[in-house]
Amino acid sequence: MEIYDDVYGFRGNSKGKRLVAFTQKAQPKAIAKTLAGLWEYLQADRPDDATDDNRKKLSAIIERLGGRPLPGAAVVEEPKVTQPLRPAEGILAALESELLALEAMTDRPHERGYAFERFLKRWFDTWGLDARASFRTIGEQIDGSFPHDGTTYLVEAKWHRTQTDATMLHSFQGKIEERTIWSVP
Repeated sequence: MEIYDDVYGFRGNSKGKRLVAFTQKAQPKAIAKTLAGLWEYLQADRPDDATDDNRKKLSAIIERLGGRPLPGAAVVEEPKVTQPLRPAEGILAALESELLALEAMTDRPHERGYAFERFLKRWFDTWGLDARASFRTIGEQIDGSFPHDGTTYLVEAKWHRTQTDATMLHSFQGKIEERTIWSVP
């Protein structure tokens, strides 16, 4: 990988911005190989930061990208929690009522948005997705997240009365493409 190749300059010229651009443009196995190389550099340059926990986390990312796990990063399988196939009808009916009640909040759109985020957390939890409520990072709010099969998925929730137009969807797509593939809260 040549970090100064023009193809990786679309986010800016710093090494960090070029690395993020690389993670958005390169093939998954090339990204995995680069991450493994960065791990080796971390071990040599800052061994105190090269903890077993960090090795396991990075190794899991590398494996998801199709690379070989880092040496010494045996990932311990967490016991599988058996979830019911379908929540009880009473729980689903309560969730449906809660969602329909949001529709009546026409004069309070911000309150409705926050209520919708809380509803989504309960909905994800009901289906066994161990959701995390909304939280703020520097410069943005994440409406929620949930882990599934070793990946954390970020949730962006919008409530609009009318169909979302293409411009808004393209704007949202741009936000998604700005994130690195290993973005987690």
